[in-house]
Amino acid sequence: MLCLCRWARGKDRAQLSLLGELAPELGTMRRRLVRLGVEADVAEGLVLSVAWEVVSGRRGPCCPRSIRSLTESIWRAVRQEAGLRRLEHETVPLDDDFEVAAAEVDRLERWPALLAAALASGVLSVRQVVIVAESRMAGRPLTEVARALGRPYDAVRMERQRAERALGAFARSYEWGESP
Repeated sequence: MLCLCRWARGKDRAQLSLLGELAPELGTMRRRLVRLGVEADVAEGLVLSVAWEVVSGRRGPCCPRSIRSLTESIWRAVRQEAGLRRLEHETVPLDDDFEVAAAEVDRLERWPALLAAALASGVLSVRQVVIVAESRMAGRPLTEVARALGRPYDAVRMERQRAERALGAFARSYEWGESP
């Protein structure tokens, strides 16, 4: 595959062949973007276009040292293109007369609706909803939740982190509506 990668710098057929070989990794990248809140069609188009640019040499290093470094550079470029990479932000002090408006709706009261909507949209699995609801809303220690699910603590902790990241992306696009 590394030889194919070198040929891909100037030959369209080699680029297509390399993209075909990378199809499982590109599919994983697409699914990750969908979990982070990008629409499926947009995610697929973004992954393919960025992968083509990286493979053809228009973006990224001229020749990767390994297939892993190639897929990592594609994923890094995809996240950057999708606006999911952390960038440096300039901080500016607020004026003294700046007033912060108080939130009209207590969003903690809306968590059950948000979790149900995330579950219905396929953003979270049932197990992820249980983990977040039990550990964050009910206040149960994560060790108890892990024991109740019959899973190792570290696995449940990492799954909760993934769920909270996906839920955060989903919440930014969620329509909160009027208070009941």
